[in-house]
Amino acid sequence: MASRKMGEVPALDWSSIADANSATVLDAARIYVDLGLHPIAMHGIGPDGNCTCGKAHPAKEHPDGTLSCSAGKHPLSGRWQVGGCALEVLERQLHQAPDANVAIRMGRQPNGAFLVALDRDGPHAVIAELEAQHGRLPITLTAKTARGRHFVYCWNERYPVPKNNVSKLAAHLDVRSEGGLIVVAPSRHFSGCQYRWVKAIEPVVFP
Repeated sequence: MASRKMGEVPALDWSSIADANSATVLDAARIYVDLGLHPIAMHGIGPDGNCTCGKAHPAKEHPDGTLSCSAGKHPLSGRWQVGGCALEVLERQLHQAPDANVAIRMGRQPNGAFLVALDRDGPHAVIAELEAQHGRLPITLTAKTARGRHFVYCWNERYPVPKNNVSKLAAHLDVRSEGGLIVVAPSRHFSGCQYRWVKAIEPVVFP
């Protein structure tokens, strides 16, 4: 094993993000903090199958028969877009909300990276036309969601930062950027599915 020089910062082990799949939400949040990411405490799905915020979130049925709604997908705090990532605050929130989910805020991270996620809400064919025009998307940090995938990229800051949008790049393909977030492992979807990392690697730069 190669020795590390004094004062040299060790490389982050991005494979450790897969440990969040089987961790508690609190331990998963600590993993994300260790990787220099900005986790957010979210309302979750309670034992009764409803969102812990106590409000009704009607489900939308899609042509493929799957359902989606906003239950378990909104932050515990309305100030989640303000300020830095304080682990002690996050730990307190999660201790007080045992059924909470967790998300990662997109945009500038504590590690300096600017993250943008593509949210594919459906099968791979959803982005086939886009890839046919521009080439295959580079392999990057990827998560399985209830209906598709999250692809997390470092944004190439030579280009204007994209805005959050829904289906502008392609049908059923959303962009989550500054001011947006993605729900992440080990959070639970209202359908009972669990968010899971399926490609545990460092986010690559979007071409």
